[in-house]
Amino acid sequence: MLGALVLAALPVVGNDIWDVQRHRLPNGLEVFIKQRSETQAVEVRAVVKVGHRYEEPLDSGLSHLLEHMLFKGTARQTEAQLKWAVERRGGGRNGITTPEATYYFVNIRDVHFKFAVDWLEDIVFHSLMKDSALAQARKDVYSEQGGKYPRILEKIFIAGFFQPPEVRAAEVSFPYAQVAERLAVRLEHIDRARLRQHFDAYYQPNNMAIIVVGNVDAADALREIEAHFGGLKPRPIARPSYVPYREPHVVDEIRSRFYPPVGQLTDVNYGIWTHGDADPDRHVLRMLARHLDRRLKEEIRYKRALAYSVGCGFFEDVDVGALYAYASGPRDAEDEVKSVMRAVVREVTEHEISAADLADAREAYIGSSTRYYESNSRLADLYQNFFLTVPFGAPLPNEFASAERVTPADVLRVAKARLHHGALMFVVARPPLTYTGAAVLGVVVVLVAILLIVWRRRHPR
Repeated sequence: MLGALVLAALPVVGNDIWDVQRHRLPNGLEVFIKQRSETQAVEVRAVVKVGHRYEEPLDSGLSHLLEHMLFKGTARQTEAQLKWAVERRGGGRNGITTPEATYYFVNIRDVHFKFAVDWLEDIVFHSLMKDSALAQARKDVYSEQGGKYPRILEKIFIAGFFQPPEVRAAEVSFPYAQVAERLAVRLEHIDRARLRQHFDAYYQPNNMAIIVVGNVDAADALREIEAHFGGLKPRPIARPSYVPYREPHVVDEIRSRFYPPVGQLTDVNYGIWTHGDADPDRHVLRMLARHLDRRLKEEIRYKRALAYSVGCGFFEDVDVGALYAYASGPRDAEDEVKSVMRAVVREVTEHEISAADLADAREAYIGSSTRYYESNSRLADLYQNFFLTVPFGAPLPNEFASAERVTPADVLRVAKARLHHGALMFVVARPPLTYTGAAVLGVVVVLVAILLIVWRRRHPR
């Protein structure tokens, strides 16, 4: 109780991570610069507003394949030279494709900032995209997904079998907004001409941002970016196929099918879908998540020892997210875990939480976020999200200040409105076989096989 009282007296946090320079060049390119003198490194990131949800047709994997192709060599450097140029300086580099965006980054010592900007310009805008590199790029994507799968396995997966619970929940809840890239992609139908068409449609300065986070002088950094990217000519951006999420289809319970196929534990999730970064209640939901995290641990783990991995998670994307309780415990404890989850959630819908409990939740959120954003890369993630969600010229949000304004009455209001039957649902992954059951089944199969072989030998006809 003393800890809660001390936390309640903490001053309002004025963290400067929310203070970042945002510019727009005449060609439409947006620039985010965060000067951090406390670090000796810098991350430079080029972000393009195109990802899986922009692809047409919906089964392509086009954005991901293009991302790999851009690393295959430029007019100045081969693939090996491009990668070694960063590694020999002790830096890291990569490309990432998400549903909303594709981005390329260099994370390196601050003394190599100009090199990082030049390197990014070279791979993004001067890649050769040769036909000879296409086969290897396909293999790269297949390697990341764990192999190249035949259509029949893909159809089985899309039908719901062997899907992880989070994928299964999304498939059921958003049947009209399937992720554009297949989880088991096949890329043979994509040729160099199609890749070039995709590149020309979206890789334009008026559809991109350059993000710089680290020990740089902001004015010098802006001049360097203008010198490399300011001369690019803008073009109209094609946006015909963006797949929005609609309101979710909610059911009482979703169970994974044969995922995992064997195991001793049952994973139970219980929660609601949100509208992600666009959700007007997101600040209150974050406080709810932190409060429920503590209460679930107290009731399920500490008091009853029903599960070890317990808590409440909060996921946010551009226009979809989730608040969910989770617990992984013995198979025979599933019903009791569900009962406790219902009871803990019901608490916050029936009674206003105390000011001390809200202060604890707020400090847990701000404290964990502050530690998370110690990294230049994590801050670049934050500013990339601003680029995707906050129109240029609109004020950038200060999430900590918004958390400070949440009151116990807000928490009760949002809990009553959002955490109710018709919105809440369980997502359960219960293996059909325990390890013992799998061993017994294996022995039975072997015995049957042996009997069939013996019978065949005795009756050859």
